[in-house]
Amino acid sequence: MVWSKSLLNGWDLFQKGITYEEFVARYNDKERARFEDAYEKASFTASELSWSDELKKAFGGPIPTIVMAENWCLDCMMSIAVFGRLMKETAAFDVRIIYRDDPNLSQKEKHDFLTWGREKIPVFVFMDQKGREIGRYASRPYTLEIAGIQGDIEKVKALYQDGSYRQEMLSELKAALAFEVQ
Repeated sequence: MVWSKSLLNGWDLFQKGITYEEFVARYNDKERARFEDAYEKASFTASELSWSDELKKAFGGPIPTIVMAENWCLDCMMSIAVFGRLMKETAAFDVRIIYRDDPNLSQKEKHDFLTWGREKIPVFVFMDQKGREIGRYASRPYTLEIAGIQGDIEKVKALYQDGSYRQEMLSELKAALAFEVQ
Protein backbone atom coordinates (compact mmCIF):
# COMPACT_ATOMS: atom_id res chain seq x y z
CA MET A 1 0.00 0.00 0.00
CA VAL A 2 1.15 3.54 -0.66
CA TRP A 3 2.17 5.20 2.56
CA SER A 4 3.42 8.67 3.41
CA LYS A 5 6.14 9.57 5.85
CA SER A 6 9.30 11.59 5.63
CA LEU A 7 12.78 10.17 5.94
CA LEU A 8 15.06 13.20 5.67
CA ASN A 9 18.45 11.54 5.36
CA GLY A 10 18.42 7.90 4.43
CA TRP A 11 22.01 7.58 3.24
CA ASP A 12 23.32 6.17 6.53
CA LEU A 13 20.64 3.49 6.53
CA PHE A 14 21.16 2.82 2.83
CA GLN A 15 24.86 2.19 3.46
CA LYS A 16 24.07 -0.16 6.38
CA GLY A 17 21.91 -2.30 4.13
CA ILE A 18 22.75 -5.41 2.16
CA THR A 19 22.14 -5.91 -1.54
CA TYR A 20 19.17 -7.72 -3.01
CA GLU A 21 21.47 -10.62 -3.96
CA GLU A 22 22.83 -10.90 -0.40
CA PHE A 23 19.28 -10.93 0.98
CA VAL A 24 18.16 -13.68 -1.40
CA ALA A 25 21.29 -15.73 -0.62
CA ARG A 26 20.19 -15.91 3.03
CA TYR A 27 17.09 -17.97 2.22
CA ASN A 28 17.27 -21.64 3.12
CA ASP A 29 16.58 -24.19 0.35
CA LYS A 30 12.83 -24.40 1.01
CA GLU A 31 12.43 -20.61 1.19
CA ARG A 32 14.59 -20.12 -1.90
CA ALA A 33 12.38 -22.49 -3.93
CA ARG A 34 9.29 -20.55 -2.86
CA PHE A 35 11.00 -17.23 -3.60
CA GLU A 36 12.14 -18.39 -7.05
CA ASP A 37 8.59 -19.53 -7.85
CA ALA A 38 7.26 -16.08 -6.92
CA TYR A 39 10.04 -14.43 -8.93
CA GLU A 40 9.19 -16.49 -12.03
CA LYS A 41 5.49 -15.62 -11.74
CA ALA A 42 6.38 -11.93 -11.50
CA SER A 43 6.83 -11.34 -15.19
CA PHE A 44 5.89 -8.01 -16.77
CA THR A 45 4.92 -7.01 -20.29
CA ALA A 46 6.84 -4.36 -22.20
CA SER A 47 3.91 -1.97 -21.84
CA GLU A 48 3.86 -2.49 -18.05
CA LEU A 49 7.54 -1.46 -17.94
CA SER A 50 7.42 1.37 -20.47
CA TRP A 51 7.49 4.01 -17.73
CA SER A 52 10.89 2.93 -16.34
CA ASP A 53 13.11 4.86 -18.78
CA GLU A 54 11.16 8.03 -18.10
CA LEU A 55 11.43 7.35 -14.37
CA LYS A 56 15.23 6.98 -14.51
CA LYS A 57 15.47 10.15 -16.59
CA ALA A 58 13.24 12.11 -14.20
CA PHE A 59 15.27 11.04 -11.16
CA GLY A 60 18.73 11.14 -12.75
CA GLY A 61 19.37 7.40 -12.73
CA PRO A 62 18.40 4.45 -10.60
CA ILE A 63 16.39 5.43 -7.53
CA PRO A 64 18.10 4.65 -4.22
CA THR A 65 15.68 2.42 -2.31
CA ILE A 66 15.81 1.13 1.25
CA VAL A 67 13.71 -1.94 1.98
CA MET A 68 13.04 -2.98 5.57
CA ALA A 69 12.34 -6.71 5.56
CA GLU A 70 13.01 -10.10 7.10
CA ASN A 71 13.69 -13.40 5.33
CA TRP A 72 11.10 -15.27 7.41
CA CYS A 73 8.23 -12.98 6.31
CA LEU A 74 6.00 -14.26 3.49
CA ASP A 75 4.86 -10.73 2.53
CA CYS A 76 8.53 -9.72 2.24
CA MET A 77 9.34 -12.78 0.16
CA MET A 78 6.53 -12.14 -2.31
CA SER A 79 7.01 -8.38 -2.56
CA ILE A 80 10.78 -8.59 -2.88
CA ALA A 81 10.40 -11.25 -5.59
CA VAL A 82 8.22 -8.87 -7.62
CA PHE A 83 10.53 -5.94 -6.91
CA GLY A 84 13.58 -8.03 -7.82
CA ARG A 85 12.05 -8.86 -11.18
CA LEU A 86 11.21 -5.18 -11.66
CA MET A 87 14.81 -4.22 -10.82
CA LYS A 88 16.22 -6.76 -13.26
CA GLU A 89 14.00 -5.74 -16.13
CA THR A 90 14.21 -1.95 -15.66
CA ALA A 91 17.49 -1.14 -13.85
CA ALA A 92 15.45 1.70 -12.30
CA PHE A 93 16.30 0.99 -8.64
CA ASP A 94 19.44 0.69 -6.51
CA VAL A 95 18.32 -1.34 -3.51
CA ARG A 96 19.67 -1.97 -0.04
CA ILE A 97 17.80 -4.11 2.44
CA ILE A 98 17.89 -3.64 6.20
CA TYR A 99 16.57 -6.15 8.68
CA ARG A 100 13.75 -4.92 10.91
CA ASP A 101 14.94 -7.14 13.75
CA ASP A 102 18.58 -6.03 13.51
CA PRO A 103 19.68 -5.20 17.08
CA ASN A 104 22.03 -2.54 15.68
CA LEU A 105 19.14 -0.40 14.40
CA SER A 106 18.26 2.47 16.72
CA GLN A 107 14.72 3.03 17.95
CA LYS A 108 14.58 6.18 15.82
CA GLU A 109 15.62 4.24 12.72
CA LYS A 110 12.94 1.64 13.42
CA HIS A 111 10.40 4.39 14.09
CA ASP A 112 11.07 5.87 10.64
CA PHE A 113 9.65 2.66 9.13
CA LEU A 114 6.48 2.27 11.20
CA THR A 115 3.27 1.70 9.24
CA TRP A 116 0.03 2.56 11.05
CA GLY A 117 2.17 2.79 14.19
CA ARG A 118 3.24 -0.83 13.82
CA GLU A 119 6.38 -2.61 12.67
CA LYS A 120 4.83 -3.98 9.47
CA ILE A 121 7.13 -5.24 6.74
CA PRO A 122 8.16 -4.94 4.02
CA VAL A 123 8.59 -1.18 3.73
CA PHE A 124 10.12 0.29 0.57
CA VAL A 125 11.47 3.85 0.91
CA PHE A 126 12.44 5.61 -2.32
CA MET A 127 14.97 8.46 -2.05
CA ASP A 128 16.32 11.24 -4.19
CA GLN A 129 20.07 11.60 -4.75
CA LYS A 130 20.35 13.61 -1.51
CA GLY A 131 18.88 10.80 0.58
CA ARG A 132 15.49 12.46 1.13
CA GLU A 133 12.39 10.33 0.93
CA ILE A 134 10.38 10.80 -2.26
CA GLY A 135 7.95 7.93 -1.83
CA ARG A 136 7.05 4.91 0.24
CA TYR A 137 5.33 1.58 -0.29
CA ALA A 138 4.47 -0.50 2.74
CA SER A 139 3.21 -3.95 3.59
CA ARG A 140 1.41 -5.51 0.61
CA PRO A 141 -1.05 -4.56 -2.13
CA TYR A 142 -4.37 -3.14 -0.96
CA THR A 143 -6.45 -6.18 -1.95
CA LEU A 144 -4.15 -8.47 0.04
CA GLU A 145 -4.09 -6.07 2.99
CA ILE A 146 -7.90 -5.98 3.17
CA ALA A 147 -8.14 -9.78 2.83
CA GLY A 148 -5.63 -10.12 5.67
CA ILE A 149 -7.52 -7.66 7.88
CA GLN A 150 -10.74 -9.57 7.21
CA GLY A 151 -9.00 -12.84 8.10
CA ASP A 152 -9.49 -14.29 4.61
CA ILE A 153 -6.25 -16.27 4.60
CA GLU A 154 -7.40 -18.41 1.67
CA LYS A 155 -7.76 -15.31 -0.52
CA VAL A 156 -4.31 -14.10 0.52
CA LYS A 157 -2.82 -17.50 -0.35
CA ALA A 158 -4.65 -17.63 -3.69
CA LEU A 159 -3.49 -14.15 -4.74
CA TYR A 160 0.09 -14.99 -3.82
CA GLN A 161 0.02 -18.42 -5.47
CA ASP A 162 -1.33 -17.24 -8.81
CA GLY A 163 0.92 -14.17 -8.92
CA SER A 164 -1.96 -11.81 -9.70
CA TYR A 165 -0.95 -9.42 -6.90
CA ARG A 166 2.02 -8.23 -8.99
CA GLN A 167 -0.07 -5.90 -11.18
CA GLU A 168 -1.64 -4.20 -8.17
CA MET A 169 1.77 -3.94 -6.53
CA LEU A 170 3.25 -2.37 -9.68
CA SER A 171 0.44 0.20 -9.78
CA GLU A 172 0.95 1.01 -6.10
CA LEU A 173 4.74 1.32 -6.52
CA LYS A 174 4.22 3.75 -9.38
CA ALA A 175 1.72 5.71 -7.28
CA ALA A 176 4.22 5.84 -4.41
CA LEU A 177 6.67 7.46 -6.81
CA ALA A 178 3.93 9.85 -8.00
CA PHE A 179 4.22 8.33 -11.44
CA GLU A 180 1.18 8.12 -13.67
CA VAL A 181 -0.36 4.69 -13.44
CA GLN A 182 -1.12 3.28 -16.87
